[in-house]
Amino acid sequence: MASTAQSVVGRLTGRVVSDSATRERARLPLWVLPVAAICLLAIYIVGYDQGTLLYAFLGESSMKFNFIHEFVHDGRHLLGFACH
Repeated sequence: MASTAQSVVGRLTGRVVSDSATRERARLPLWVLPVAAICLLAIYIVGYDQGTLLYAFLGESSMKFNFIHEFVHDGRHLLGFACH
């Protein structure tokens, strides 16, 4: 008896595919999650950080001088983030 995945794939493509082949296609490469996390961190840094990211290391001076904001200021405007 064919499994549900086999019957669905068989109806759509006219052929029977084993469950292991169906599962292999669904897996993401291992590098996808770290790359996605780095991209989300970069979007946060460029778009939203106002000194809080460096607060643990620099204390009040990170809020006063706003190092990250000044470093990525033009990039914020280029990407359409409002920062003033």
